[in-house]
Amino acid sequence: MRIETTNVNPGWKIATSILGSGRGSSFNSWLILDGKIAFTAVDGEACSVELDLPEAVDHPMIIHAAQLREALKLDAKALQVEPYSGCLASINGVCPSVLYTNPRAWIEARRRALSRGHKKVGDLQIDTKVLAKIAPFMGVDDYRSWLNGVCIDRNSGRIVASDGSIMAITRPGAARVHLETSATLERNVLIRREAIKLLLKSGLGHLEVYMVLQETNDVTQQASIPTLVAPFSGGRLIVHAPNYSGDSYPDWRVFLAKANSDGSKAGYAEAVFQLEPRDLEKHVRDVKKAGSGSLIEMGVLVDALGYVASAEESPVAFRRPAAFLSRDKAFSVAMVDARYLLCAMKAIGGLTKWNVSSSEVWYSSASEMSVFVMPMRM
Repeated sequence: MRIETTNVNPGWKIATSILGSGRGSSFNSWLILDGKIAFTAVDGEACSVELDLPEAVDHPMIIHAAQLREALKLDAKALQVEPYSGCLASINGVCPSVLYTNPRAWIEARRRALSRGHKKVGDLQIDTKVLAKIAPFMGVDDYRSWLNGVCIDRNSGRIVASDGSIMAITRPGAARVHLETSATLERNVLIRREAIKLLLKSGLGHLEVYMVLQETNDVTQQASIPTLVAPFSGGRLIVHAPNYSGDSYPDWRVFLAKANSDGSKAGYAEAVFQLEPRDLEKHVRDVKKAGSGSLIEMGVLVDALGYVASAEESPVAFRRPAAFLSRDKAFSVAMVDARYLLCAMKAIGGLTKWNVSSSEVWYSSASEMSVFVMPMRM
């Protein structure tokens, strides 16, 4: 059969752009055609994209991502799909050589995604420009799975991202949650990393909030963890709920309280200084060039005279004065990973003023977000 790809844009571009972008070949490298729906998933059931095709397909078929891209190079306006066997497909006469997945599991996952057991209870609007700035602070394959994504506080609308060593918190209202009064939703809404990447690729900022309806003692109740759906012309992006509670996420309000507190009254010394990003970039580059790059070697020290120096174990010389204001003469030395400061500077922009305490966090604020970096232990 021939599928006119031009008739299913922009959804077709979204689906094809993410194929092969997740982990493992068992899910993310395949496209399934079932009925009049093209279905692709990333990292298991973390998130998926569905497209309404212009014509029906008689049976499920799987297409390898690399073959799909090759077919589109031959004819960008249409995809020629010929049935190969019960659950396989070939493109232009080429068949997948090895399969690592069971298509029935995919079909069942799609059916569960928005089955009759779901009810729409509201909407979630995300400022995608702010989301793009906070995304670099998400955890990557962290064993604390709730850090591998972002946290949205439904009351304040703040978006929070952290990998355990650095945390970024947006201004209030970066996200807006509108729910029915009957909806039971935890204070925090977690969206996993894979889904965030898709939202940023597609530019979709409006999501519908669905709740799973559960039967308990003949009484229908709503679960507290939502399924999010981002509709677009000709399809939808489905963000599947994580299997952990939103309240598992670190309490970001503690960090904001530290930033707004008087450090001298709390019993620790403080300093405010500015660093040139090019100095930090040179330090990170030189450490990597020396073939090192261990945690301590990436560290930079700030002393009471306003000098920024590399840690003693670092193989490179790095000692530059920074614009410095001491709030307490008792301030001695604080140390932090240079890579985290660089990440924050790129997100906030340019020369960044850092508030530092030797016993607490380093933090810097801009109009759209605040960034907190945990100190290295000396």
